[in-house]
Order: sequence, then C-alpha cells, then structure tokens
Amino acid sequence: MKLTIDRMRKKMRLTQTKIEEDISDYGEDQISDLPGEILVLMLSRLALREAVRTSVLSKGWRYVWTCISVLNFDAAVGNIGKTNFVNWVYCVLEQYKGLNIDEFRVNFDLRNKHGSDIDRWVEFALSNRVHTFELNLLGNDNYQSNYTFPCQLLGLSSKGPCLRNPSMFVGFKSLKSLSLKAVDVGYEGIEHLLSNCRLLERLFLHQN
Repeated sequence: MKLTIDRMRKKMRLTQTKIEEDISDYGEDQISDLPGEILVLMLSRLALREAVRTSVLSKGWRYVWTCISVLNFDAAVGNIGKTNFVNWVYCVLEQYKGLNIDEFRVNFDLRNKHGSDIDRWVEFALSNRVHTFELNLLGNDNYQSNYTFPCQLLGLSSKGPCLRNPSMFVGFKSLKSLSLKAVDVGYEGIEHLLSNCRLLERLFLHQN
C-alpha cells in the first residue's frame, strides 16, 4: 500500500512539473511571436538593467533591448563607482540601435571632471531626437564644479555664435522636457533653448 501511494505521489509531482513546463513554454512562445515593435515597447517599460538581461533568454531576444526608447541610467539600481557607471553608459550606447529616444536620463554624482563623457552622452541623446532629457548630477560633494553644458551644441561660444551641427539642431527641435541639475547653462544658453526648442513644454534648472 505504501509503495502504491509513493508511486502516486511521484506521478503527481511529474505531472505537475510537466504542466508547469508546458505553461512556461506556451507563455514564452506567445510572447516571442509578438511583433518586434510590441516587444520593444514592453522592454521600454522595464528598468534598463532588466531590459538588458532579457538578451540571454534566447537568440531571438538577444538584440531586442537595443531598440528600446527609454534609457534611464540611474545610480539607484546598484552601488557602483563612478568609473563603472561611466563604463556602463558607454556599453549601452555602443550597442544601441534605436532611431529615436523618448526618454534619456542620467542620475549620478558626476561633475565637470567627467565633462567630456557627459558631452558625448548629450550629443548622443540629441542626435537620436530625444523627447525627454534629464541630467541629475547632484551629489554629496558640494566642492566639485558643476558640469558645463556644451556651448557648441547650442550654437554658442565665448567668441560669439558658432556653427550648429544639423543633427543636433534636429534633436533640439524634438525636445519636449529638459531637466538639468548641477549643470551650468548660462543666460545665453537658456535664451537659446527657449527660442529654438519650439516643442519644449517643461524646463527645470537647478544649480548647487
């Protein structure tokens, strides 16, 4: 009698395992069969690190995340140093294949020391026609100098107007929301943004 009960329990466990596997396979197939733009939209709603992790699900998922429209580089996702954070941003941007960016955010304690890196990120976002752009570079070290927004992207210089990069200008035309914390823009820069960002609905500036 005991042997029969044990066999029944074993059979039930095997059946349950098979059902769970079938459900898992069914769900994965159903999701994987969705149109590519739907998959990209789904991943765009995830935290950036979670979206990147989906690349290991299968060969078909490997590059889906590279087309997401939201790039949120937030220090809150983990306790990482500045060098690792900068490398993480570059790693994502080098693999990115999307055409337009809805949201681009950098939330980390970086200042003018990393100005050349931030310049490249700003240029990357604008060249991809970003709609919402945020630099939150506030940190605990108030003795660091603020990052200075690159005047060449605004068509400005200390010697007067300079040539604008056409692709950057397109990026400014697409800008709807701009938030800059611990970033120096200057009066001329603000005036340029207000004059040339015709779609701009929200502008937030905060300096230490």
